Amino acid sequence: MTGLLDLDEITRRLTQAIEATLHATNPRLLAGTPPAALAPVLSIATVALSRYQLAADPDFAAWAPAALGAYRALEAEVVVPLRFQERLHGLLLLGPKRSEAPYTAEDLALLETLADQTAVAVANAEAHRQVVEYARQLERSLLIRTNLAKFVPQRVRQLIEESPEAPSLDKRETEVTVLFADITGYTRLSSRLPQDTLDALVERYFGAFLDEIVRHGGDVNETAGDGLMVIFHEGEHPRAAVRAAQAIQRRAYELNAELAGSFDPLVMHVGVNTGLALLGATKIEGRAGTRWTYTASGLTTNIAARLASMAEGGQIVVSESTLTRLDPRPPADDLGVRELKNVERPLRLREGMGILLGDSALHLHRGNLGAGEGCGRTVAGRRRRRRRSCPAHPCSSHKVLAEGPRVRAPTSLPNRPTSAAATASPRDEGAGARPPVSRV
Repeated sequence: MTGLLDLDEITRRLTQAIEATLHATNPRLLAGTPPAALAPVLSIATVALSRYQLAADPDFAAWAPAALGAYRALEAEVVVPLRFQERLHGLLLLGPKRSEAPYTAEDLALLETLADQTAVAVANAEAHRQVVEYARQLERSLLIRTNLAKFVPQRVRQLIEESPEAPSLDKRETEVTVLFADITGYTRLSSRLPQDTLDALVERYFGAFLDEIVRHGGDVNETAGDGLMVIFHEGEHPRAAVRAAQAIQRRAYELNAELAGSFDPLVMHVGVNTGLALLGATKIEGRAGTRWTYTASGLTTNIAARLASMAEGGQIVVSESTLTRLDPRPPADDLGVRELKNVERPLRLREGMGILLGDSALHLHRGNLGAGEGCGRTVAGRRRRRRRSCPAHPCSSHKVLAEGPRVRAPTSLPNRPTSAAATASPRDEGAGARPPVSRV
């Protein structure tokens, strides 16, 4: 019986043995803390104690009235304490014998032997129950942690895991690269598609984007329906951010091709900026409570958001400050100098899709338009099918089936004022090509 871990099974076997040998009525096991009225008596009596002994022994006279009341309440004729390693684990209770004969000294001695084995079994069962309960609590905690982790930036999780009692979430000024990515025409899409369909579509795209962001070391800081804010702040974060931006556009292009015929394509516009920012926790207090957010705040973040809003569909707008931190500095199309809202000085902007970053460069015009082995690049032109050479491809004989109205994203930002200092350099066709973009 000492090897059993189920308290109910221990009780069943114990009561069967007592009924078979002593013919007692209502034998049962009371695990846990005994009634308070019995505590003084049990501190003296360490062996089986019948109601007759309790009433007759002068050592129990001071506590006998209350203890006898507890016996009657428990319908017990004999109480046997279950002790193991100086700890009381419960009581073994027996009603009167079926023959109404009193319990003899031999009966009480047998009960004490059973009590020793039962105490060990009960102690083991309690320990097992505690382990099982702890495992359940741990499983629940892990489940809560897993679900909460979906809403907590990866960097915050790392800081808490490194120092659970006092995580370092204080704001500090550090250089970061911030990426904003938004869906073009999201409002129009939301008016044309059922909400559940739109949500599933956006989740499909953003799930693919998240894989690329994590792969390049980014931390998604915010999501807002149609957009993402991503922070890069470790290692060569400007390079990682540009790679992630290109990967986002590549995945959008691939998903658009995969879902062609079922949904209108989703077109992303992306902005990337590098600079100093306050990185850390921001506390927002109100009557409803306190909320903490971990973010990069300051002008660097604001500029990245502005660049994303200025980008055309399928375009990446990169600040000069990001480009200058790429070593070696790659060529990039000049979008001119632009004035940004709430930014004191005009900034020179660059087109990020054509930036080549060594062996990780994205040759986006390798895609297949479904016309055989075309490289996938399209050229602006009339709405008609025609074959043209792909000027960005190293093989001059490589052909591509171009089809309007898919057009190449502009290398400038039209319909926006340009400062007098703005200069536009011709696009370097060798810097990389853009995937075909369909406006939503």
